[in-house]
Amino acid sequence: MEFLRARFAVVVVLAVVGSLVLDVTRASAVPKCRMVCDDGSNSDGRLTYDSKMDMNVRGEARRLGVDPYPYPPQPSPPTHRVAFSVARTTPIGPLPNDTILPFDFMFSNAGGAFDMETGIFTAPVSGTYFFSFRGQKRSAQYLMYLGLWRNGEEMAGVYEDNLDPLNPTPSPGNASNNLVLHLFERDQVYLMISDNAIAFSTVFGKYVGFTGFLLFPDNPYV
Repeated sequence: MEFLRARFAVVVVLAVVGSLVLDVTRASAVPKCRMVCDDGSNSDGRLTYDSKMDMNVRGEARRLGVDPYPYPPQPSPPTHRVAFSVARTTPIGPLPNDTILPFDFMFSNAGGAFDMETGIFTAPVSGTYFFSFRGQKRSAQYLMYLGLWRNGEEMAGVYEDNLDPLNPTPSPGNASNNLVLHLFERDQVYLMISDNAIAFSTVFGKYVGFTGFLLFPDNPYV
C-alpha cells in the first residue's frame, strides 16, 4: 500500500514539472512586443535594424548636406505660351489721322493673342510682358513716328527725322524701342503711326516690326 502511494506521488510530481516546462516553452515561443524609443532603441535598450539604417542614412545625408527624405516633387504649374512677332512688307503713310498700324507678315503667334486683321494684341492672362518695336524712315519729305499704346494711352514711341531743309535726301534712318509692361487680362496693346508720317519697309528687310511675349503671369496656377 505504501508502495502505491509513493508511486502515485512521483507521477504527480512529474506531471507538475512537465506542465511547468510546457508553459515556459510556450512563453519563449511567443514574440515579445517591444516599444521603440525616440532614439531608435527597443525597450530593452537595443537598436532595431530599421533604426540603424535610418541613422546611417541621416549621417550620410548630413555629410553631403542634403535632405535624407526629401518631399516628393510637386507638379509644375501650367505654362502660358504667349509670344508674337509680326512685321510689314510694304511702306505705309502718310495718313490723314493717327492709325493703328496693320501688319501683313507673321513670324510667330504662340497662343494666338495677336490679331493680324486689327493689329491688336489682347493679353490672355494678367502678368508682366515685354514688347519691342521698330521702324524706318526713308523719305525726303516725311518723318517717321510710331507709338506703342495700351488701352488708348501712349506708353512709348520711336521717332526718326533726319530731314535737312537745305539738302533733303531719302537717307534711311532706323529707330527702335523696348519696354516691360504689366497687363491685366484683356488689356490691349498696339502700334499707331502718326498722321503725316511714313514708315518704310520691304518684303526683304521688314524694317517695321512688333514683338511681344509674356515674361511671367501674376498667378502661375490659373
